[in-house]
Amino acid sequence: MIDTLQLTTDSLVAWRTVPVEELFGSLSRQASLPNPAVLPYEPAATSGYAVLVLALLILYLLLIYRHAGDLRQLLGRALQDRTGDDRLYDDTAGSFSRCLTLSNLLGLLALSVAVVRLTGTMIPLHHTALMPHTAALLWSVILAVALVLVHLYRMGVAALIGSITFTKLLFEQLKLVRRTCFAMLTIVALPPMLLWLLTPPDGGGGWFWLIVLESAVLLILYIHETYTLFISKKISILHWILYLCTVEIFPLSLLILLAGRGL
Repeated sequence: MIDTLQLTTDSLVAWRTVPVEELFGSLSRQASLPNPAVLPYEPAATSGYAVLVLALLILYLLLIYRHAGDLRQLLGRALQDRTGDDRLYDDTAGSFSRCLTLSNLLGLLALSVAVVRLTGTMIPLHHTALMPHTAALLWSVILAVALVLVHLYRMGVAALIGSITFTKLLFEQLKLVRRTCFAMLTIVALPPMLLWLLTPPDGGGGWFWLIVLESAVLLILYIHETYTLFISKKISILHWILYLCTVEIFPLSLLILLAGRGL
């Protein structure tokens, strides 16, 4: 019995490595598993993103159809000669106020779509291949929600400062200036923006710079109106600068910083 076990053990130990050439032949080659087909793509060229751009166009046309008179009044405010207290912060309720709200919400959505278009070209193609084709749509929606939160932050901070400093009326007027200027920007910049969004990723430079020019003009108008409002209330320019830094610049810079770290 012991001899049988010893013989079995010796037979198991006696093994040798067989080369591949000897086992499969001299013409054999080591095969490698093929990598799965991963096709890079442009985030702005997906169907979900195109549907969102189409939704922007439909919402813009509906806004013009439902509030044509209010939009004429809105654009007329930028062209009329305003003196004294007759400026952009004249309060108007009703249909015009709803027009401002809808224009601002549409502008925030359009801004998020434009940012995704700009940042999508910065992502390496081998990274986009690992992303779902709905990534651009999801990014746009998430960014739109973030911009709404920034807007709510502005409103909250402005209301808090107004209550503490007993200047609630001033900050109500500043809020109306912001809403009016951003609504103007939405109305004049959205048509070229839609044309830019429909161009290939490496095209549409003319439409893009037209959007930049319109944004710069409306930004100058907003700065001028807020400055004039502070001066008319005999408030120090330092407080105006603090307002711009705290309410306007800080939340946007924080959002850009968080987005940059995320990328």
